[in-house]
Amino acid sequence: MNAGPGGVAIESWQGASETEVAALCDAERSRWIEGLEWDPAVPLAAARAARTSGIDSGLIARDSRGRVRGWALFAAQRGDLRIGTLAGDDRAVEGLLDALVERASQARCPRLSCFLYPPSHAVGRALAGRRFDLFRHHYLRRDLGPAGLAASAAPWPPPGFTVVPAAAAGPGPLARLLARAYAGTPMAARFAPHAALEEWSEWLGQVFAGRACGELLPAASLALQDDEGRTAAAILATRVHPGVAHVAQLVVDPSVRRQHVARGLMSAAHVAAARRGCSAVTLMVAEDNAPALALYRALGFEEAGHLLWGQASARSFSRGG
Repeated sequence: MNAGPGGVAIESWQGASETEVAALCDAERSRWIEGLEWDPAVPLAAARAARTSGIDSGLIARDSRGRVRGWALFAAQRGDLRIGTLAGDDRAVEGLLDALVERASQARCPRLSCFLYPPSHAVGRALAGRRFDLFRHHYLRRDLGPAGLAASAAPWPPPGFTVVPAAAAGPGPLARLLARAYAGTPMAARFAPHAALEEWSEWLGQVFAGRACGELLPAASLALQDDEGRTAAAILATRVHPGVAHVAQLVVDPSVRRQHVARGLMSAAHVAAARRGCSAVTLMVAEDNAPALALYRALGFEEAGHLLWGQASARSFSRGG
């Protein structure tokens, strides 16, 4: 156990009781369901399975009486120490961050990254104070009627294109589409920190396998292909909670933008989701992605919460200035 700021002690969650671990995970799951209508049961179960197998994947902050003041979940992947949960009061979060940078050093990870649903302002303050580059992601929601989303006035699909199931497009073409669409943008680092095609493939694999953001909805996951079979756009939809569909990915090749492709894919996917019992749809969009945010607002999506994506160099990790 390591002493943290203000008398807070940080320990691996390997030493915690199963009752404590279950209570923390159950509370986190309930918070996501109540706040975002998103059930994170799969990633939480994966973290607990890693703990059971002896992998160091969680930290707990305790006060001098041994009471839990905060906790964190993390995993080392491709040179990043990725933080999936970070919760607690100011002192607990500071202590947890100190311990996380130690874990990054031990795992030889030069960077720390996070994608969090912050339970309090303490998390954002602590991350900003430790030189994390932070980007807010809006979590938007829209009710679905029986017909889903009203169709665009433009022809759908556009002349010369065909809509096929996303799975039929294949992981390779979809990964290359993502790489083309996000090339040179700040958002690329949030999915593929090293701009590697393998990272896009890994992300797609997580979505298709139901590990990233809910269970895939195949009927609402579509791709747009041209007459030569080239994948020009795609939408991947999942179910994150009973009755709630989620747009996990919407991507359009730069060559076909401004042709109502995004709206057409959204409409087709939402009709399919509504037919399968979904009464609402959610999605995430980065605050700095102005075109996408404008589109979703125009389609009637409203703010339901926010998440934080951040990244920092482990070498420069420090408190303050």
